[in-house]
Amino acid sequence: MSKTITEKLTYPGATLEQVVAMLADPAFREQVATYQQAVRSSASNTGTGAGSTARIEVVHGTDQVPSFARKFVGDEISIVQGGDVDQ
Repeated sequence: MSKTITEKLTYPGATLEQVVAMLADPAFREQVATYQQAVRSSASNTGTGAGSTARIEVVHGTDQVPSFARKFVGDEISIVQGGDVDQ
């Protein structure tokens, strides 16, 4: 079972190129995954600038999930973020 949530993110004061570069930067993605205490993560971008597509996956362990709920979600929860980059 999956749930889709849509949200538009804005970065005031940053250019489109700066935001795309930030999201594509492996060091930035690693810092985010570490901060979120992820088990593992991956990120990819297709294209550059407006019209490109970003995909980010972060996997979390379920050690903090109550045992009765872990039966339903398993040992890991994968969160996938993705979408088209536009201005």
